[in-house]
Amino acid sequence: MHDLIHRSVHAAAAFTVVVIALVAAPSRAQTITKGRLVVELQRNFHVAGNLDLLAPVHAESPADGTNRLFVTTQGGRVRFKQKDVINGAFTTYLDLTTAGGLADPVNLTGANGLLGSAFHPGFADPLSAGFRKFYTFHSTSVNPSATVDFFATSGVTHHSILTEWSASAGNPNQIDVSTRREIFRAQHSNNIHFGGMVDFGPDGYLYTAIGTPSGSLAIQAQDATKHFGKILRIDPLAPAATPGSTDLISANGKYRVPTTNPYVGVSGIDEVYALGVRNPYRFSVDSVSGLVFAGDVGEASREEVSAFGNGANLGWPHREGFIAGPTAPPVPAPSFLNPIADYPHGTGDGRSVTGGYVYRGSIPELQGKYIFGEFSNGSGAFANHAGRLFWLDPFDANGNLKSPSEIKINEFRLGLATRAASLNTPANSDDVDLTLYGFGLDADGEIYAIGSGAPGNRGIGYKIVSAISLDGDFNNDGRVTGDDLAIWRSNNGMTNADFEDGDADGDGDVDGSDFLRWQRTLGLDFSEPTPAAAVPEPAALATMAM
Repeated sequence: MHDLIHRSVHAAAAFTVVVIALVAAPSRAQTITKGRLVVELQRNFHVAGNLDLLAPVHAESPADGTNRLFVTTQGGRVRFKQKDVINGAFTTYLDLTTAGGLADPVNLTGANGLLGSAFHPGFADPLSAGFRKFYTFHSTSVNPSATVDFFATSGVTHHSILTEWSASAGNPNQIDVSTRREIFRAQHSNNIHFGGMVDFGPDGYLYTAIGTPSGSLAIQAQDATKHFGKILRIDPLAPAATPGSTDLISANGKYRVPTTNPYVGVSGIDEVYALGVRNPYRFSVDSVSGLVFAGDVGEASREEVSAFGNGANLGWPHREGFIAGPTAPPVPAPSFLNPIADYPHGTGDGRSVTGGYVYRGSIPELQGKYIFGEFSNGSGAFANHAGRLFWLDPFDANGNLKSPSEIKINEFRLGLATRAASLNTPANSDDVDLTLYGFGLDADGEIYAIGSGAPGNRGIGYKIVSAISLDGDFNNDGRVTGDDLAIWRSNNGMTNADFEDGDADGDGDVDGSDFLRWQRTLGLDFSEPTPAAAVPEPAALATMAM
């Protein structure tokens, strides 16, 4: 399905990004191994067999003090529960299914559906023009009488609609459907690569993704006059609500376009922020750096993670991850932006990447790390296998984006409590017992992994509640023992004599307690068994101001 298928004000300081030209780019692909971070996941909700929570793809909380967690489902409903009430009852907030009785209901053909929702940053502020405003992005059947804003050249299979709603003034627990305001409508070709995520950045603008049709239509991802294969950025509020804004009024008069978008005043769609993506099914805008972090689903060879700013060209279909894509680029080739990481598609590691969030919550070990995952691990039907949880460390000590050569994808280890609570996963497995449809972010910056379990276990959501680092676990068995001490001694050219045979506590055994005692008394850094090997920098570097 996956492949077939925020707050705050803008930071005052500009953020500088390293952009790596794809001339002589590395062709590496990572083999993902278990890192030294162990996380405990708390099952926040589990709705077995309930079609009202079918295929949850996103979770979020408005910063309104109500402690609610809203879950958006591909099936067409937005529902909420009290965030801290484990397995608490859900209430329907908005129903875009045919049962909801609204015009243009969700069309679930192929990978379509309700795939994006977002609360306006001013949702809880009565003085904001965004007060009580909520946004959805969904697919619907072709409506011949509807006004279309973005057109496909051929093969129209459905329409995609970005809609603004307002919460009811009398009942904050439901949307007032009479406030429905269609912001824009786009034609889509093929029933795959919908994209569909929406997210507000720290600049206050709404970002959304539209995927690229397959086959010969894929080249439209490189065409700035077409909406396919793009990240769009707009101010979704009605222009009359923002009379002091200097941003442009859209062609349909329903929203504004930032004057800093790269194609304003030149050939191209004004709304385009970045181009050359295939299917960034899940992306997010980091609340600190302002960078877009996207998991872009691969086709033949690579799943990729990209971090980018205004005007980036991610290269599809000329590039797939760090290697050539299915279509040769023109001569001279445009300047493409490398992903920050990729991994093999169609192997034990990769089938379909699920993008997540840069962690900005309360767990120190996770600060600044990008948390994402793999949709399902195995072969055959996508939705019949457990997903995997990954992380990478994208920023250096100064908060600047690292070079891709310095970034490694790691798989989280799962703590014993998580394994014991698993519905379907063996106790020795680090797979998550859900097909990983998406992630969520609550008002406290905490992250949720959400999706569906095995058939019959609809709607599962886990909150990441703690993390510890297993420094010194060099043989990756989840324990720090004498075996790790032996590896460290050997890799650093030390003998038993250097460690008085390693029995630091004199109990007759060389074990983990000796390892930790040597670390403390000698002030040694056991976080790595050997110094990291130097990796040459890519040949061409440039800078781009955000």
